Amino acid sequence: MKKARVGRREDQVDFEQYLMGGAPLFDFLDRVSNYAVTSEPREELVQAWRGASEAYGELAEREAGCADDIGVLPLAEGMQAHLEAVMSEPAVHNAFGEVPVAFGLLEADALMAGHYWIDERREREATGRASRISDDADLIRTCLPAGDDWFQPEPLVRLVQGELCVIGRDADIELIDAAMVVPPAGEAGQVPGNLVGTLSFSIGRRPPLMHVAMHAGRALLLEGRHRALALRQAGWTFLPCLISTCSTLDEVALVSTGISADYAANCFEAKRPPMLRDFGRPALVHRYEKRSTRQVLRIRYEVLQETIPWSR
Repeated sequence: MKKARVGRREDQVDFEQYLMGGAPLFDFLDRVSNYAVTSEPREELVQAWRGASEAYGELAEREAGCADDIGVLPLAEGMQAHLEAVMSEPAVHNAFGEVPVAFGLLEADALMAGHYWIDERREREATGRASRISDDADLIRTCLPAGDDWFQPEPLVRLVQGELCVIGRDADIELIDAAMVVPPAGEAGQVPGNLVGTLSFSIGRRPPLMHVAMHAGRALLLEGRHRALALRQAGWTFLPCLISTCSTLDEVALVSTGISADYAANCFEAKRPPMLRDFGRPALVHRYEKRSTRQVLRIRYEVLQETIPWSR
């Protein structure tokens, strides 16, 4: 039994829903044990997962092929200028340039789930935005924002005991590369010593576009699941998406940032993969109070100075 928590209202805490149906048991136990505020007996979690697995197995028999041949419709007319603005963003080119991309309306109920969990706080935020959408153009701007509509808070950057720490709200930051750069004129006088170069770490963030990987007639939702769930609940049956068109599973793995290659491959090969709409099935979902979290990207560096043999 969980102990009652005194003096806390539900709207003051975060809750998370984990889609047990189709999820490996170990992944489910690991997620709950690391993020749940209140510990639950392991045997109860295993029993909950077993029940969800059985329910999911029945769905797999009844709904085999439900992700196949997803419907794709063109976006509303008159939005070409907006879509050009989206594609003109350098971050979009850099983040989605590996494979051909296109825009289209995808059937919400045929989208495969790219993650096993959702944050109810983020879904509530998305629900508030969805309730204010008045037309197709506003829907497109919500799912495919451009420029100032990105609404991404800047990550914190701290230098702590020999580590560069980049702290973001969600799992949307990653190390892209490191390079030696020549400092601009004037910067050499800002540090002690004879400065000959600066080591630059490039930190990247995914643009907040509703993004899917399309392969063999199926679509895996990679980004935007909270918006997608909120919009589906609001009655939108087709959602505007940026579509990465993948010819192989290797290309799917390439564009599926934050999603394991094994999970992505399973979605495209299973008769009935985990679906976005499964979050609306109580038999498949485990809900728990979640610790507030931040993503921290820690870059460690070490300085070694030595003399080595050298020949020209």
